[in-house]
Amino acid sequence: MLKMRKGRASFVSDVGAVAMLSMIFLGIGAFSDGIIFTPSGMALPLNNKEHKIWLEENINDGHIISFMLMSDFYDDIKEVYYRTNSNKKFQSTGFNSSNYPNLEFKPKTQNGKINLEIKYKDTKNKEHGIFKFSYDMDKLRFDLSKDFLLNGSSSWFSVKKYLNEYIVYIYINNDYADEIVESVFLGINKQTPDKEIKIDYTNPELELRFKDVKFVSSYLKFKDGTISETRTK
Repeated sequence: MLKMRKGRASFVSDVGAVAMLSMIFLGIGAFSDGIIFTPSGMALPLNNKEHKIWLEENINDGHIISFMLMSDFYDDIKEVYYRTNSNKKFQSTGFNSSNYPNLEFKPKTQNGKINLEIKYKDTKNKEHGIFKFSYDMDKLRFDLSKDFLLNGSSSWFSVKKYLNEYIVYIYINNDYADEIVESVFLGINKQTPDKEIKIDYTNPELELRFKDVKFVSSYLKFKDGTISETRTK
């Protein structure tokens, strides 16, 4: 403007209007949903409302059940505590290498019915809870084992051709699951499996040889009497 040697009031007002409009949109975005986002990207809550807390159950090596704390707003969690006995003190889940609270924990009580109580401390050192959850650990382990066998591991059977034979491999992977399978049913060239094979957990891997195989169907029978969906290969 100095170079032009004259004022440009209209130009200045245009720039000011755009700047003001940008600040309005920035403010709306920054404070939406009761959260302000700092320049570093950290999200900070603007109110003291209770955040949603729930647990995700998992089965681990050694058939140990663990729980993962889930929340709708993790940035406000400073420390997590739990207990399985209301007469005992709460125990901290500890912290990871980044000094963030461990969200996964494994109760010492792994059998029978437990009443799990959770609370957490926010970034302002205010405690929230107690959040209460009830579990039958034996039933939960059975259900998690079943889910692992059906969805979290490789298929319990596979078919391969070798020379003039077809080999059906049966393997019940129980590294992360209890011994909950009673038997495997197979059907050679049949939509409905009709051959029952009892599972021996001292040797849960079997090889069966057949000829003239077009397809193989199979399902699992569990020790609680339920069966899986039939799979075909």
